[in-house]
Amino acid sequence: MYNAMNKTLRLFILVLIITVSCNSGKKKEIIENDSVYTVDFDNIPKEKRIYMSSLFKKVRAIPLETVDESLIGYINEVQVFDGKIFVFDNDHVNSVFVFDMDGKFIRKIGRAGQGPGEYVDISDFTIDEINHEIYLMDNDMNCILVYSIDTGKYIKRINLSERIYNSYIQYSNGRLYADVNLKSESNENYLLREIDVLSGKYKDSWLPADCNKGWMGTMFRNNFFFSRNSPNSPKYVQIFMDTVFSIEKEGVNPFLAVKSSKWPSKNDVKKANDDVMKTGYIIDNKICGISDIIEGKDIILFTLGFYGQWRVLCDNRNGNKNVRIAEFLSNDMIFEDERFGIWRLCCADEKGVYSIEHLSLIENLDEVIKKDLPDREKLLNLKDDDNPVILYFEYE
Repeated sequence: MYNAMNKTLRLFILVLIITVSCNSGKKKEIIENDSVYTVDFDNIPKEKRIYMSSLFKKVRAIPLETVDESLIGYINEVQVFDGKIFVFDNDHVNSVFVFDMDGKFIRKIGRAGQGPGEYVDISDFTIDEINHEIYLMDNDMNCILVYSIDTGKYIKRINLSERIYNSYIQYSNGRLYADVNLKSESNENYLLREIDVLSGKYKDSWLPADCNKGWMGTMFRNNFFFSRNSPNSPKYVQIFMDTVFSIEKEGVNPFLAVKSSKWPSKNDVKKANDDVMKTGYIIDNKICGISDIIEGKDIILFTLGFYGQWRVLCDNRNGNKNVRIAEFLSNDMIFEDERFGIWRLCCADEKGVYSIEHLSLIENLDEVIKKDLPDREKLLNLKDDDNPVILYFEYE
């Protein structure tokens, strides 16, 4: 079976990945890359599950401390940097919380309001690892607020020169990038732009809307766009893009592509024309939506399908690029029952991968959790209203 998989994963020439319309008329060139991971979805055998124990050696549970100042309703995003875990709840409390690596609460970044250093509606955050600063995107005020990571102190506000409703931002290699999801009055519509951190003006642009089958809408915006595992080469994708791009210091280049006859065409997307029912029909009956991209030690994991129908593993641990597609990742390192899957992988570092789990909501946890798990007693003491747990899966 693996020999067959090897045949489906081969070097993919740039011109076969990116259509002519996607290459033409761009303001910034796309760098050529002749070693792109290519997932041939139609021809790879589908499996029921991929076991976490086949990828990692051990797991550590990090319950996030639950105090009045750190109550989290839903975790939209997690980033890890400098011995700290940054957790963003966009749905309930609209705040970024900071914890240490044992889950102890440190602080909340900024606060709601309309005074200096205060925000109205955060849509995303990003970290400047060089200057130890954190950027919060406020769509309502059309600005970006900057704070110190070390102290939480407010530093400055960057007022954006245009209102194009960016929702996601990414700091990388001394530059600040933003998604674009609103068509301009001109015929030049791009999906990725750079923001000048001093003036707030939009600078260079990449990826014409044709790369996303012409779609530039505000629907379906969960877990797509930036993947931040590699701060010097974050990954970028939108819902109808069949190619993931890597943002490098030198520019933007293809990183990973999904090939399928079931992928929506530009004509499919055009017919939907921002109609919720028609667009819903596309995502129900087609294969689209690359999200939750995790780059690990010789592996790439990502979710395929808007509703997370498939988990894809690109495995290069033995020197050969193998691809596996399964219905879910089995969390067999925590649970006795292999039917318990991973809810969501959120980020990674050089030693392992972080997952978000709501273990306190599982009934009869003591009956399904592994008896020899080192953190077993810690997890059994969780209360129903406690914060979610971060699971850290380590390679060694």
